[in-house]
Amino acid sequence: MSNSAYSFTQDDGMNPVFCIGCRQHIPVAVSNAGRGLCPDCLGRLQQTQAAPPVVVPTPQGGPTAPCPPPQGYAPSHQAANKSTAILAGAALGRWAFRPRKVPLAILAGAALVCFVAFAGVAKVVRSVQDDNRRASYAALLAKLQRENPDKRFAVYAETVPINAQLASLRVDRLDMSRDGDRVRTRVTFTGTTGEEIAPEVYVSLYDAKGAMVGRAAVVSHIFADLAPRATDSTEDAVRIGDAEPVIVAVDDDPAKRQQEAVAKQERDARNAQAAIERARESAATAEEERVRGPKPVPSAWDTICPEVNAWMKDNMKDYDSLKIVNGSPVVAYRQDAWCQRLKYRARNSFGGTVLEEKLFVIRDGRVIDVMDY
Repeated sequence: MSNSAYSFTQDDGMNPVFCIGCRQHIPVAVSNAGRGLCPDCLGRLQQTQAAPPVVVPTPQGGPTAPCPPPQGYAPSHQAANKSTAILAGAALGRWAFRPRKVPLAILAGAALVCFVAFAGVAKVVRSVQDDNRRASYAALLAKLQRENPDKRFAVYAETVPINAQLASLRVDRLDMSRDGDRVRTRVTFTGTTGEEIAPEVYVSLYDAKGAMVGRAAVVSHIFADLAPRATDSTEDAVRIGDAEPVIVAVDDDPAKRQQEAVAKQERDARNAQAAIERARESAATAEEERVRGPKPVPSAWDTICPEVNAWMKDNMKDYDSLKIVNGSPVVAYRQDAWCQRLKYRARNSFGGTVLEEKLFVIRDGRVIDVMDY
């Protein structure tokens, strides 16, 4: 229908509306009545909807045979209408791809079953291998422990809570990491003796055959800096070359420990002998002082004993003129007294200064005799 067949209003001129099918200018009322279509396009749409449905035949020859096009399908642009061509094309596509779904699903299912079976077998194999490995390591640990009773063994790992009690300390944990041809090892330990010690811990590594591949004194303190029940840690490296360690052991060098035990016994014996000598001397001194009286102690300032000084104050003509030249140590005199020799200057009765040297005999804290020396 041409535009002249329509009756347009002023509003249609100001706000034009076009058919969504053929893009022809149509009045607003016509567009509303035809749901956006002109009468010609609306009629063609209604004819298409009233046409019988397209029946697609079942393909002959099995799922792999080519699917014949359904009746009424027009592959060219000369089809009766667009709607029929679209429907026929969709039906052809569905039938063309349907035979391929069955084998893909079967293949996917078979692959899933194989994957699950393989994962299960691999898990079982790993479990068996782990059990065999643990059994072999347990047997190797028992063998090494019998051969080396002074060491404490464990399976090698990055962190080993070994909790090994040694002679003077307890090794709580080992932290190990591979670094080329070395194994860096940190030893955490706690003192268990009643005194401060210089801790020493050796770390040994063994391969799967039980052969030692490396040993080092990871802890070797020079000073006794580990207090009782105190915890400390020290890190060092153990060289092992290309070997693969599977067992780790700790010890505190039994040979050196034996040497230290012998040295300690010798020191204790010397200290005991010295204590005995001191006791004897103390007993002798006590007996001597019982007979002679307390031993006089000379003054550090003028080397004169207090007992001699007191005697000279009481017996000298001019005590203020006394000048001590020197005094001897106090020694035993005969069987029952002490004595001190003293050289001094002092004024006599005539006022002259004279040099004298006398021997003072002392008993029970007083001078009992004075003799010229």
